[in-house]
Amino acid sequence: ERCHQETRREVGRAARMGGSWLNADGEPTVPMAEPCGTARHPRTWDLLWGTPGRAGLGCCACLLIAILVIVPLLLLVLGPSVVEMFFNAATLRVVNMTLADPTASRLYVEIYAEINNAGPVSAWLSSFNATLLDAGGRKLGWITHPDVHLVANQPATQHIRSYLTVIDAEAFREESQKLLAGRKLEWSVRGQTILRALGLPFAVTMRKRLDFEGARLDNFRARNVQIVSANASAGELYVDAEISFSSVSALEFLNMGTLEVELWYNPIANDPHRPGYGPASRRALGSRLCTPAMSAAGACGAGWEVSERIGTALFYGFKVRRGAIGSPRQPSLRASIRLWSSETSGRVAGRWAAQHEQSIISLGPINKAAYLDRVWQGLVHLDGSPVRLLTGALGSRETFVRGYDSQTGQECDVYRQGAEHCDKGALVMAHNPFHRRFALHSIEYDVYFEEQFEYDATFRVEALGLPLDLRAVSCAPTDAFARMRSKPGMWAFAPNHQGPDGAGYTGDAAERRAARLADEAVPFSPGGEAGAGTVPFFSHGVPYAGKRGENKPRWQHWTVRARHRHAGPLRLL
Repeated sequence: ERCHQETRREVGRAARMGGSWLNADGEPTVPMAEPCGTARHPRTWDLLWGTPGRAGLGCCACLLIAILVIVPLLLLVLGPSVVEMFFNAATLRVVNMTLADPTASRLYVEIYAEINNAGPVSAWLSSFNATLLDAGGRKLGWITHPDVHLVANQPATQHIRSYLTVIDAEAFREESQKLLAGRKLEWSVRGQTILRALGLPFAVTMRKRLDFEGARLDNFRARNVQIVSANASAGELYVDAEISFSSVSALEFLNMGTLEVELWYNPIANDPHRPGYGPASRRALGSRLCTPAMSAAGACGAGWEVSERIGTALFYGFKVRRGAIGSPRQPSLRASIRLWSSETSGRVAGRWAAQHEQSIISLGPINKAAYLDRVWQGLVHLDGSPVRLLTGALGSRETFVRGYDSQTGQECDVYRQGAEHCDKGALVMAHNPFHRRFALHSIEYDVYFEEQFEYDATFRVEALGLPLDLRAVSCAPTDAFARMRSKPGMWAFAPNHQGPDGAGYTGDAAERRAARLADEAVPFSPGGEAGAGTVPFFSHGVPYAGKRGENKPRWQHWTVRARHRHAGPLRLL
């Protein structure tokens, strides 16, 4: 149309000039535009865009339209994949985790974690419910993850305070057992959340691996043992002790309340006279828990000793902090131990009194929720008594040769030397290691020489100025000297003895003497300090067979049984 308009204008202009615009050959005599439809190189673009300026504006408009349309489409299609790729490349590391206030189905969790953003832009991670899974994919529980600001190419520290709600109690208990046994665990965190980057929200799926170092409690030790009370009808002895241990794990426990644990003991592993006995051997064998139920089910290792339960213990205000519990910075825990009356508990008491260190297995807690039931098995080292219970013995002419008449309270007559009337033995010095009064009775123990040897002895007295051989003794090579025991008449040597409670005997002189001669208890006043709680008593000696081990009776419950090697001097005067 534009071309035809220009042609008509040129024809009109030629007519006004008064002449023909064609010559004799039919060619135009004035310049005319090229016929319509003919290419006008090199200015063809003028027909499309008009002027060069308009052409530039058109190109810019096309480019802007492409940016406004194509880029959002690319962000919509590829953006979530790119964002999730950078998000999954971020690493998560637990710096410290604290568990506290357990209830029936959840416990309070405080976590300091470091997340390293590998993306090139900063972003905000919205709060969401994160699920914890073990290595096998079992769901352990879930927590609420807070909002987190992720700085580009930098680590950020998260402070998470939430409640961990347990989903699978049995799986949680099994994983906790491994963790508290010192094993390294690999868990994972999963959840759906919104990540805001460049002002745009992106739905992402969180899949993060969590590595937990084992939270083994080392150097678990019980010391400063003190008798508190006893329940004779229930056959229980209540003892207080101080508990100390150390932990280097990032896992901590606070506000756990009072934990009740079972106490198990391996008598053979703790026998100080077992061949090959030593601290390392005692700990290795003493830590093998093999309950009667486990033994019946074949769940114990080959050759393992069957453990015996000796009681329970209560740990008050139980907590685990990184460092040493029992140091000036973190005081020791207080524990109440309830020992059952049994032969095994008697061995524990006797070895403790003989100052032997022992290893006791604790298993618990048994008073918390199902997901925490018996998740911890630890080896507790029980220190021996700080003082010797039996500090020494004195065998003199009066005690060892002449003896005391258990019926009259006087020295034995030379013609009444039978064991049914005359008690011979030694004066034993004992010390109370506790801060309260207690008494021992039915005492029976053995005295040994440091090495084997044989000896002959003749008991001789003078009668009417002439030597009289009362008895000759001959012993084959042995290190066993004598068996000592308490019996009625043991206080014949002490006419001023005041009885088991220190209040004296009642009645007239004859009744008081009869009561004193019938008494077989050894009372201890409160001890614990130098010289306090010291008491001497007479211990009746019984001859041994020629070889150690012959005709030994079975020990009764709560018998203090100790081989008195290095326990004190035995002087024969």
